[in-house]
Amino acid sequence: MAESSVRLYRAAALWWLLLFALAIVNGVAREAILSPLFGPAISLPLSGLTAMALFGVATRVFVARRPIMTVPQAWGVGLLWLTMTLASEYALFAGLMGRPASEVMASFSREAFLGGNLMILVLAFVAAAPRLFTALRSRGR
Repeated sequence: MAESSVRLYRAAALWWLLLFALAIVNGVAREAILSPLFGPAISLPLSGLTAMALFGVATRVFVARRPIMTVPQAWGVGLLWLTMTLASEYALFAGLMGRPASEVMASFSREAFLGGNLMILVLAFVAAAPRLFTALRSRGR
């Protein structure tokens, strides 16, 4: 792997820490503000949309700061972020909070999605956002 790719993936892994912090703030805001105001039926999907908006802004900034990204590198960054996100979900919920792994997996299910949990869309967005914003950057937007 070329040195520039190593630097890119190292920077992407560090940038993911910002995504992680944004996810925590988003979750705290959902529980402290949105849920009491709107209830879980509205706060859960709204929180998913907010997460994607926050991650979109952060990814746009990352891609603007890394203009050397190629299409394979953009997908590689998305895959790295997806892997780190899934690992953190398991570490936090199954490891630290003691929830069964099946409960963690259930948040990615069709039933969870139909119930308003947009986590599966958030994961897809995390994986695809670097490529999306790389394409937009190359078109001058």
